[in-house]
Amino acid sequence: MVAIQTRYMDLLKPKKSLLMKGIHARCVAEGLGKPARETVEARLAVISKREQTKRRHGPKKAREDFNPIRGSLEAERALEIVQIDHTPTDVMGVEPDTLEVIGRPFITLAMDIRTRMYCGFYLTFDRPSASSVAACVAHAVMDKSDWLSTRGLPAKWPVAGLCEVIRSARTRSAAPSRRRSCPSRWRPHREKSASTSRSSTR
Repeated sequence: MVAIQTRYMDLLKPKKSLLMKGIHARCVAEGLGKPARETVEARLAVISKREQTKRRHGPKKAREDFNPIRGSLEAERALEIVQIDHTPTDVMGVEPDTLEVIGRPFITLAMDIRTRMYCGFYLTFDRPSASSVAACVAHAVMDKSDWLSTRGLPAKWPVAGLCEVIRSARTRSAAPSRRRSCPSRWRPHREKSASTSRSSTR
């Protein structure tokens, strides 16, 4: 059906109900019978997820999401590679006096690839940005003894110092010339760690 190729496949968040209305309107205009919803859904089912991603987000995104994963991100020593990513937390912030909902904060995490230890983090209600990365890196490299003591936390956090390479997720406000983005083939490892961190904030 033409409507599927010219309209449905070009929308980022298409609705089947709108697609059906468009198809029925076109059929009426051309004097054709209206197809059943099951018929349209059968046509949609044969379009691969890769093709949908390619049409809506471009061939590069389709390659990143669907090409076979090759290689892995490995380091031979601690702080050789630190990976940074952002994720929304699973909590909602509220204003303490009025209990008005402020929103869902974002957490930026820095993880050492060799030891799998989190080096630092940054929590904010602002969307991820270059500033989030900078604040997270500053926390990652600092000695955390005083930071823990000030908050009454007895646990040790034995990680500090400059890292050799920082790989960061893309952020809209980060200047391309100053960032080193994480290749897509390493994202599953990074996103799994971020997912674990979301659960631990509950």
